[in-house]
Amino acid sequence: MPRTYGVDDVPLVLTSRRLGDDGAIDATAIYGDAMVTNGTMNAEAKLPAQFVRLRILNAEIERSYNLGFSDDRTFWVIGTDGGLLEAPVPVTRLPMATGERYEILVDLSGDAPDDTLALQAYNEGQDFGFPGGEPGESGEFGSLLNNTTFSVLRIRVTAATVERTLNITDDGPGTPFSFDDTPYDESVINQHVALDATEQWTIVNNQTFGHAFHIHDVQFHIVARSGGAVPDYEQGWKDTVFLPIDESVRFVATDPYMYHCHMANHEDGGLMGQFVVE
Repeated sequence: MPRTYGVDDVPLVLTSRRLGDDGAIDATAIYGDAMVTNGTMNAEAKLPAQFVRLRILNAEIERSYNLGFSDDRTFWVIGTDGGLLEAPVPVTRLPMATGERYEILVDLSGDAPDDTLALQAYNEGQDFGFPGGEPGESGEFGSLLNNTTFSVLRIRVTAATVERTLNITDDGPGTPFSFDDTPYDESVINQHVALDATEQWTIVNNQTFGHAFHIHDVQFHIVARSGGAVPDYEQGWKDTVFLPIDESVRFVATDPYMYHCHMANHEDGGLMGQFVVE
């Protein structure tokens, strides 16, 4: 499951606040007039085009939320207050009372870069007794958010900032393998990666032997294989992937590090590279 904190594994603390004329928070208000997510009004998150995990807490004094996405897409509940469920539960709405915690998965893999959607509270038209469904805008239980549908988080889908292709090469049978005809040299930085960049790498193996591509320090998500669909058992986070002859694999990672073939004789022969994160 997604587990890169702040990238595809994001906590969301949901509440609302009422501000006085002096801009100070009115701590006595049962319902706030402004939605506040992770301490921010009009909150927005940039999330990658893949499965994303949201860990949500209803931190209100009294208001409940009936959560769903602005395009009514299905998402999956995977965890409750005390831990993970035995299997994901598909929903389009998720009611959350004060103090409840849920973990959900949302699939953004079909969204294009710069697509936007919103996680919303569909609180309009709830049955009597739903906290926050009161119709009044003023008074002890009044709020500008009462009995309305409002956004709790705007999501902007991001693309990989850089796409790179590495070719496994050699000079013929019996010669050492290398990346892009460049044997490993400890004095050479082969790639330069921007700090916090999300990169898409394609590793191409058109040579005479299979290889086990490995990358240090981070986990990656396999996006595609040229030989067919990515099998279910490779859907998790990985740092090593097998490349058969005449195949390529594409994956996405954040801040990759040193990379090499995990077959020791290939690595020692020069099938390795390094780069810096700047």
